[in-house]
Amino acid sequence: MKSVCRACVLCIVVMFAANIGYAASGVPTGGTSFDYAWLKGRAKALSQTPFVNHEGELPPVVQNLTWDQYMQVAFRSDHALWKADATLFRAELFHLGLFFKTPVTIYELEDGKAKEIAYSSDLFTYGASGLGQAHLPRNLGFAGFRLRYHTDWARDLVAFLGASYFRAVGGEMQYGLSARGLAVDTALPRNEEFPLFTQFWLEKPTSGLDVCTVYAL
Repeated sequence: MKSVCRACVLCIVVMFAANIGYAASGVPTGGTSFDYAWLKGRAKALSQTPFVNHEGELPPVVQNLTWDQYMQVAFRSDHALWKADATLFRAELFHLGLFFKTPVTIYELEDGKAKEIAYSSDLFTYGASGLGQAHLPRNLGFAGFRLRYHTDWARDLVAFLGASYFRAVGGEMQYGLSARGLAVDTALPRNEEFPLFTQFWLEKPTSGLDVCTVYAL
């Protein structure tokens, strides 16, 4: 088995928290080209716009989920991204709710084209959460995502969930500490700033290669 730390390459672009909105217009969708130059331009444009806080704009049935209710919600592994393909990775999505109340927009990248992954109730099982009968909008968004690797589809490789938090496993497939994508003005005599990831682009891995690239704003 190849080293787990080489299994996932993460390419991340972040901006200051004070300058980021989410799900902004102008994002490529299916049929529109996406490349790193576009992403850098988009990051620059976002840096020049006011921050818009979308926390608390969720439907009440999602906003008010308790711990026990949220733990009942699970992504359906049979709907994992790239499950039907001969790739070494699969991606699964996290539902909004509990501590995770700021939506992120997630796109799949393939052949230089970006396609948004729309929320659907078919992607999750809801148990006794109370969400099973809720009519939630397709633009609800997600809380984040995790990647899994072919050596053990039941275990996580890396997860991005909440604010700019992420964590990854080591050689024993155990999670380490959570880290932030960026922290600004820490340990200084002024307020710290912690940016939020609000958009992710997951590039479909090449068949047989142990590299998965993720772009983020």
